[in-house]
Amino acid sequence: HAETGASHLNVGLSWMIADPSPTEPGRPRLLWHNGGTGGYASFVGLIPDRGIAVVVLTNTALNLQGSVADEVGTKLLKQLSAGRAPSNEDDE
Repeated sequence: HAETGASHLNVGLSWMIADPSPTEPGRPRLLWHNGGTGGYASFVGLIPDRGIAVVVLTNTALNLQGSVADEVGTKLLKQLSAGRAPSNEDDE
């Protein structure tokens, strides 16, 4: 892996690896990779310690906040890691 310069964030074979920080002791390790081309976007996120994986494939690369795939993927990971069923209700 390689250090990114950001605290508790590394890169391993182009995967982002977010380790829990001292200020977030209950947060699990998160691995993710994303990308896009030609108007398409993708996101893969894993929380290995909890057996959670999310894959999002879209035919729309961007919305006003950034990547649709990243937004949906991170929201699903948050919901699943909190033990909630996925929903489209806004949280946080």
